[in-house]
Amino acid sequence: PRSCPGRIAFRKRYVIEVVMGVGVRRLQPGRAMFHRYVLVGGIATGFHYLILLGLVELGHVAPAIAAGTGAAIGALVAYAGNRRFTFSECTQSHRIALPRFLLLAALGAVMNSAIVWTGSELVGWHYLASQIVATVFTLFVTYTFNRLWAFR
Repeated sequence: PRSCPGRIAFRKRYVIEVVMGVGVRRLQPGRAMFHRYVLVGGIATGFHYLILLGLVELGHVAPAIAAGTGAAIGALVAYAGNRRFTFSECTQSHRIALPRFLLLAALGAVMNSAIVWTGSELVGWHYLASQIVATVFTLFVTYTFNRLWAFR
């Protein structure tokens, strides 16, 4: 099968990676991949929030519409970043990987909402505490399924 552009060759068990411009450290490939997934997700979230703020504050668009637009663009940024940077050794075509990624993103959003609702409504946690739990749980679940299914 053909491999994706931007393929990164790993040397045996370790990869050298620059971390946040601070220095160089050695990480196992699986850990480096997870760190890249978190970084790409942070960038995509930044795009989501910038679009949300811009549309609401400058464009006077309704917040719900702006949030949906920002989330959709953030998902595309996440796909592009994960395809090129996180899972650069993938063999799936875009025709297969993109729908799988978007399905997992949608399921992740539903899972996130369900965890926040459960934590804040049923358990009685503060909604931000519920959101932190939901974010961590959803991060690990979506990373695992993206690695094993969408970008394999």
